[in-house]
Amino acid sequence: AAAIAKFYDRRVHVIKLCHDLLPTGKIVHRYEKTKPHQCIKCSFPDEDRDHILRCPHPSRATWRSQCLKAVREKCEAMRTRPYLTDILVDGMYAWFQNQEPPDRPHPLYATLVDTQRAIGWRQLFNGRMSDEWVTMQDEYLTSNKIVDRTLSGKQWASGIIATIWKQWFELWDIRNGDVHGRDATTRERAKKNQAVRELRAVYLFKD
Repeated sequence: AAAIAKFYDRRVHVIKLCHDLLPTGKIVHRYEKTKPHQCIKCSFPDEDRDHILRCPHPSRATWRSQCLKAVREKCEAMRTRPYLTDILVDGMYAWFQNQEPPDRPHPLYATLVDTQRAIGWRQLFNGRMSDEWVTMQDEYLTSNKIVDRTLSGKQWASGIIATIWKQWFELWDIRNGDVHGRDATTRERAKKNQAVRELRAVYLFKD
């Protein structure tokens, strides 16, 4: 809730993001068959939220690097418990690559990794983190006698989710520019392509 409050002007988008209801190609095509369902960057047949994040196109790879850098910088700014940053960034990187995150040899972090895996690493983009992140950050602050409410486990989790969402908004805007155009020329081209798709759909009923 705290993270959502930071993006009040985009609350509708956040709610759709949290519930996997964003108007991606796959979802829009279900109720408007003339709209493309494939990824405009790599022609993957079903563009959903996860594909937007994992798309192999070089421009998306650049975004992923920027996203992970932003998350790491946020962790450093919030005096994150050592090792938590690596677990978080490594887990996100593995998910981006459609791989399982590396197992942590130290048993102290096993529950954290297991619970986030059970929730799903993709759920970080839906604003869902294991409570273990909060617990471990609070324990670190207490053991080091760090008294700062802005660094508490809950504030830490809210800050990380807000950072991830900020990066997502940038990617969504990039994606929409790819689909709908960024200037008069590209917008006109996108309208023309849509008109061609609609005409082809009409011709299917010519008999």
